[in-house]
Amino acid sequence: VSTQSTWGIKMVKLWIIVVLIAVASASNLRTEQCIQEVRQIIEAIQKKEFNVLIPTALYSGKDLNDLGAYNQCKKLADYKYMILSLGAVGQNFSIGLCGPGYCTVEDYRQATPAIQDLLNKLAQGATKDPNTRVVVTFIDPDLDYTNFNWASVLAIAMVLFFVGGTVVGSAIDYFQEAAKEDKKAREATSRSDLEQSVATSAGINASIKESVVAPLNGREREQRDSQIIKFFKCFSLFSNFESLFSDREGGDQNINIFNGFRTISIIWVIWAHEYNLRGNLATNVTDLVPILQSNFSLVVLSALYAVDIFFFMGGFFFAYVFANKVAKMTLNAGSYFMVIVHRYIRLVPTYAFALFFFWRISIYFGSGPVWYKYVESARECDDMWYSNILLIDNYFGSFGKEYCFGHGWYMSNDFQIFLITPFLVWLYVKNPTKGKMVVWGLIAALLVYTYVLSDVKKFAINIPIPGARRDYLHDYFDLYYYKPWTRAPAYLYGLIFAFFYREAQAHLKSRGQPGAPTPNIAGIVAGAIKESPLFRAALYIVGFFTMFMIVWVIQPLLKNPNLWSQTTNDLYMTFSRIGFVMALSLVCICLMLDEGAWIRQLFLQKVFAVIGKISFSMYLIHQMVEDFTYYTAKKGFYFSHESLFVTLLSDLIMTMFLSMILHVVVELPMANIEKYFIFPQRPRTQAPKVSDEQKQQEAVKE
Repeated sequence: VSTQSTWGIKMVKLWIIVVLIAVASASNLRTEQCIQEVRQIIEAIQKKEFNVLIPTALYSGKDLNDLGAYNQCKKLADYKYMILSLGAVGQNFSIGLCGPGYCTVEDYRQATPAIQDLLNKLAQGATKDPNTRVVVTFIDPDLDYTNFNWASVLAIAMVLFFVGGTVVGSAIDYFQEAAKEDKKAREATSRSDLEQSVATSAGINASIKESVVAPLNGREREQRDSQIIKFFKCFSLFSNFESLFSDREGGDQNINIFNGFRTISIIWVIWAHEYNLRGNLATNVTDLVPILQSNFSLVVLSALYAVDIFFFMGGFFFAYVFANKVAKMTLNAGSYFMVIVHRYIRLVPTYAFALFFFWRISIYFGSGPVWYKYVESARECDDMWYSNILLIDNYFGSFGKEYCFGHGWYMSNDFQIFLITPFLVWLYVKNPTKGKMVVWGLIAALLVYTYVLSDVKKFAINIPIPGARRDYLHDYFDLYYYKPWTRAPAYLYGLIFAFFYREAQAHLKSRGQPGAPTPNIAGIVAGAIKESPLFRAALYIVGFFTMFMIVWVIQPLLKNPNLWSQTTNDLYMTFSRIGFVMALSLVCICLMLDEGAWIRQLFLQKVFAVIGKISFSMYLIHQMVEDFTYYTAKKGFYFSHESLFVTLLSDLIMTMFLSMILHVVVELPMANIEKYFIFPQRPRTQAPKVSDEQKQQEAVKE
């Protein structure tokens, strides 16, 4: 039970005897056969006939988070596998018990008070703390499966819809392309035969030859697909995979550097989740604290800033794209509603597919001694699934109670902050100075709110080691971590950075032209980045150093988590997140404008572009992959930096593979349906082609 002494390890060697004695002495067991069987075992032990304990001793766990031999115990007809869950000193541990087959989970639970009383006395004597408590729970891992209901039918229907659409759409696309290739081959053969025939016929006028052969050289207008064919082709694997691996043509290539940051951030998040998850089943519990106190753990666990990078990029991309559109539109209730609907349709169908698959289908794919925890996590969606679909789940969850699709809180925050951004971008386009002042004002107001909240609720840096305060965690997650009021500054600063970049671009384009306006701050900085290697180096150094210091300044807290004063905690929790993305923006603007930088070329590599495209799908399913590999474990996990890196690689590869499938089977088809059917784009009118003869006539006229 204790991670800092060996008394718990020694005590747990006797836990099997403790459990059996408690069960035998319980007077209210439901199963008479259980009492008889347990008492026979105890009598045999008293007579030193230890062979009766061989199956239980051999296949039960001997240590904290030792799950025993799950599969071997289940094969024995007269034995039943149970999990004993121990909660103490802020941690939870699991131990496998291969006990008598007649004893049900209810029998063990009836004996729990006696077991818990004994463990409390042992724990209090060992820790010299009369307040030490051990919470004991018995679980039958094979009973925790959910019922088949309407949500199961809907989840299966979703899978069939997208898989069926993919098969049909891919078949249509394949046969159409094959028909086109066949037609081109036949036309090429006919054209070649006709040209040879005309060339060998004497006396044929060249103009006649041209009139006969020319139509075959021109492209015939292809017959347009029907709406149903066009709909199914939205699901084509061929075109969707081509879209995934093709380069984006046109547009501003500078913003492609963000694909590198997307890749780094999503891997950073997945890596941190490995540490957060697998420590709960660590077999080397006495090593947890030294590992978590190491400097390397600090880097991994600082992945909370990767979330702020995503908020920052979300604000930047919307402001950058929407600013060009809003200049050509009137922002009213109708246009605002369409912008919101477009955003909702872009996000929710893929999100809903992943949610329902996790909730109602994935639970049947696994088994094992701790698989029940995965099922329990999915059950949280029974009452809260609608809040996820409406993107308001961050107001319905509560610390201590699992959120439905736990990491969905990020998308809800992103959408809620997004609701006000069209007005802010519109205001900037109409009046840049006023628009920037309003955004900065909102950022300042939210930072003040964050400081006051932290001070009133007595928040502290969340350091996951013994001795750190835990009394504030409920409000920390419910009021600070999951709410848009404290998350919005990073997103809003993304708007500011988009405004800055637009103004920098405008200056660089007009520089040197007659009548060019006097450059503002953005123009001056952009010019200095282009012209001064020293200035670029200074921005790189300041940016990287600031990010480094924000991460490493809390290093002393790993040894003494209560070292900082409340004011220091308040200041760090208020300014660390926006400070990190502001420092990152210094690096970003250099990479975007310094076209010769080697690090820019690294960030523009195609592999980052591909991962950037599937990053949304990776966000949706990475936790599902990690949970699956963790909760299907039949043994405990040896917790170390090296073993966690190996699990990261395996989970990352699986996440990328499944994300590609989700991207091309669900995400891209829904984007295509929106593009062609929900918000169809107007076809561009092309100017009539001008022949060479007409060009010559125009030149003569000039």
